[in-house]
Amino acid sequence: MRSTCLGSEVRGEASLTEEGNAEAGSPYNQAVEIVLKSRRASIWLVQPPLRIVYSRAARLIDAIERAAIVSSTQTNGDREIVARSKQLFALLR
Repeated sequence: MRSTCLGSEVRGEASLTEEGNAEAGSPYNQAVEIVLKSRRASIWLVQPPLRIVYSRAARLIDAIERAAIVSSTQTNGDREIVARSKQLFALLR
């Protein structure tokens, strides 16, 4: 666990991409599963099923980008799924 300072509040948050894996059932893993199943990486797509606030969903999508699963935002606002199928299979285990 690492602490991330956001304004005046401090939140404990698992280091998702540094550790290489988050615990099973974590919001990160659930977000990855949603993105891979829908083939779309959208903050608005992961927010409702995970019942999290917009900023948390945005951080999850950013972590998924840092893990090289999706591309950065393109000019039209879309993100492309860039991970290979073997990587994706390993992520869903």
